[in-house]
Amino acid sequence: MGKLLTKPSTYELNDHNGNVTVNAAGVVLNKSAINGDVYLTPGIGEGKVTIQKSSIIGDVFVAGGGESITLTDTTVDGEMFIARKHGKVKLVLDGTTALSGVQATGNVHIVNQKTTPVQEVKVNKPDQAGSTIRIQGLVINLLSNQEISLT
Repeated sequence: MGKLLTKPSTYELNDHNGNVTVNAAGVVLNKSAINGDVYLTPGIGEGKVTIQKSSIIGDVFVAGGGESITLTDTTVDGEMFIARKHGKVKLVLDGTTALSGVQATGNVHIVNQKTTPVQEVKVNKPDQAGSTIRIQGLVINLLSNQEISLT
């Protein structure tokens, strides 16, 4: 499991080797260098998590958080996998955030506020009927494993 964050607070994880699991809303990862995967779990509920001025060498797995998962001035050297079973996830990318790709399943709203595009967004078949994936901002490649409707 690695480092487990269970209380709302601002954390600075310098040169952290291993995975990080966030299991509470109100967590801010600030100026963190993580060599491992980051797990945003259902314990976040409908709350917010912010990752700012950080570097993640690994993937980010999102299974919780509704109001907003925000990445600001953050580099993710891996992919982001969003698959929340119940409810929506809003992912906001801001500042100089660099992210190679996002894989989205379920009710997901991706807001790219940066002037640089996300390299790739993959839309996976949803687990729940009526799921929608909204994308705002620049994306270079939009891929899907199913027929999708663009509006």
